[in-house]
Amino acid sequence: MTSILYFTLSHTTAKALKRGERVPTPEVFRVPEDIRLDPKYEGQTIFMMEGVPLRCVDGVTPVDTTSLRDWIIFALVEDDPMTQPYNNRMDRIIRELDEIDGIISKIPTLLFLDEKQKPYAPERARAERAVMFSKFNLERLKKEEEGEILQRELEAHIKWRKSMGVELTQGESDKNTDTCVWFIRLYGTSDAKEMEDMLIRKRDWPGIKLALGIHNANPPIPSWISRDKYPPDGTKLSDPTDYRPRQV
Repeated sequence: MTSILYFTLSHTTAKALKRGERVPTPEVFRVPEDIRLDPKYEGQTIFMMEGVPLRCVDGVTPVDTTSLRDWIIFALVEDDPMTQPYNNRMDRIIRELDEIDGIISKIPTLLFLDEKQKPYAPERARAERAVMFSKFNLERLKKEEEGEILQRELEAHIKWRKSMGVELTQGESDKNTDTCVWFIRLYGTSDAKEMEDMLIRKRDWPGIKLALGIHNANPPIPSWISRDKYPPDGTKLSDPTDYRPRQV
């Protein structure tokens, strides 16, 4: 980012200044300018992150590049425009499943009337309900299958996106704050520069939590990245790792 300086005189008039009167002090207006938007600019831009902790909350374990890469990829996948069509289709399937569930829940209380507007006999009404249950359960099954196929396609896309190259170079560190600067370069896909620009424009980074993985363990313990308020504490069988001391 650069700044352009504009100088203007405020409260000036056409009359001459009196003897001993000073020229009004110029006001400086700084207008932010993104050099990447200048079509005449020739050069390179650098994607950097400042104020990144050197260690996690235990005060000992250093922040490693593998966990940091996982954090960046999580943010990338969150805003990846190529995932939006999948998400839109999944939202539609969920809405349709809710509608079908609403219909199924009302079938037991439906009142069936014949051509003379008289209620069906109990046996006939039960048969009609059975037909409706069969019809909408079949529709629900088809929607679930459609959702499962879409989920597999989305997972395949995310797996491909996660294969993107991320080059991380540590820059200057600040001993007073125990933080440092990281320089980042994305590569390996035709839209790498567009993805960098997207991440640079991203404004909700603070909500993404990171706890370091233990990548040299056997088996490796993955990084924890989420928008949940707290990381797993190791008390659940499904996630026995206590990530709390490894938060960044």
